[in-house]
Amino acid sequence: MKNYKRILASACAVLCLTAFTACASKSEKLLELIDSGDYSAAVDYYDEKIDDSSKERELRKEVKRGMRKRYDDILEKYNKGEISEDAMESFFELMDDLKIDDDDDDYAEFLSKYKTYKQYKDYLDQADKYMKEEDYSEAVYYLKMIPEESGCYKDAQKKLTEASDKLAESKLASVESYIEDGEYTYALSTLDSYKSELSESDKYKELREKAETGLVEKAKKEIEEYFDYGDYSSAYDLLYYDYDYYEVEGITKMLDTLEDDFVDYAIKKAEGLAKDEEYEEAVEYLETASESMYGNSTLDEAAKKYRAYLPTFITELEYDDIEGSVYSNERKDNKSNEYDSAFCIDGGGEKEWWAEYSISGNYNIFSGIVGVPYSQRSTGDTKYFEIYADGKLIYKSPEMNKDSDPVEFKLNVTGVKKLRIVYPATPGNNSVATIYDGLFTKGETKGVEFSNVDGASEETTEAATEEAAETTTTTTTTA
Repeated sequence: MKNYKRILASACAVLCLTAFTACASKSEKLLELIDSGDYSAAVDYYDEKIDDSSKERELRKEVKRGMRKRYDDILEKYNKGEISEDAMESFFELMDDLKIDDDDDDYAEFLSKYKTYKQYKDYLDQADKYMKEEDYSEAVYYLKMIPEESGCYKDAQKKLTEASDKLAESKLASVESYIEDGEYTYALSTLDSYKSELSESDKYKELREKAETGLVEKAKKEIEEYFDYGDYSSAYDLLYYDYDYYEVEGITKMLDTLEDDFVDYAIKKAEGLAKDEEYEEAVEYLETASESMYGNSTLDEAAKKYRAYLPTFITELEYDDIEGSVYSNERKDNKSNEYDSAFCIDGGGEKEWWAEYSISGNYNIFSGIVGVPYSQRSTGDTKYFEIYADGKLIYKSPEMNKDSDPVEFKLNVTGVKKLRIVYPATPGNNSVATIYDGLFTKGETKGVEFSNVDGASEETTEAATEEAAETTTTTTTTA
């Protein structure tokens, strides 16, 4: 029995040793392939002999340990050009199979150095590309970035001498080419780089003048395009950041007058739009232009003038004077109708509350709906308001209460300069008589009464009509 146990133990030991030897031989074989630089064969060997095998994990660990002393040798060969990019792709494929990544410090350091060396090779490739294209300036730029530690340094230095000589031959020729192609900033940049050695030559001065003149003309066209879109900030950035760098006198002058030039251009463009009765476009353009300048009072005033030709809610106007405050939050009435605008003068107690607006004869119609807010649907209050045009009463709303239906009104305000809305000193919450969608327009006045107030004199109506005709004529002429 004892002999049997000894035999069994010996057999197990032999099996373990055999398995270990087999494992070691496979990892050694893989490392030999790596040492030979045949990384493609190493990948194939891994796929055939190691991948999905019972000992894969142990084998990967063995190879990983073996790689630590091989990274520097691989880098040195790669830097010298003894290992191709295709071979390196196979190498990285093998590292992925072995599950070696940048969590491994040694491999992370290897990757960092490899990327540096590869970048130097890329610089050389870029330089070769530009040399073929006869762009010697760019070739010199990339060649100068290749340091002595790079394996391609000697080759780079040789090519640098060649590119520098070619560049010297084509210095001013390239400037002429830039000018012909309208690339004035490149022309000026190139001239600046030669300034110390060529600035006294007649050819240099001639080309400098051409480049500066071309840049100014190009800038004027580009600036006008920005002006046309109402974009002052981009126009300024173009001149200041892209063009003023070259110290061109014409660009400096444009910068000095840019703000005034932009405002003048914007006003003239808006005038043209208004002449074609495109008031909304004129307002939108002026508002965009003002915003691009972070606010401009001249443009804001012009926009305000043309905005008068657009339908305008009373809540969008600024009052001249007020007793109380404008309340405009409740846009739902007691019948659950929803509106775009709500207006009343908020105030308490039996006191007269009012607000006065300058409408300066800009509108023909003031229309709206008198309604009771949803929040007042259970109130016991009643209320009404009155509207005065240049001091004359032209509208008195119905006495509203919680059960009142909304009531439309439409008033002819042609020629009216001052409009005052008054909530008389009577009991009740002013909001019970809210003006919904109170809108000023330049609409057709035919059939629209000047006043709904009984006893309004014919003299008043006729005077308003005459004043309306005069104001309309003046306004149209101005626009």
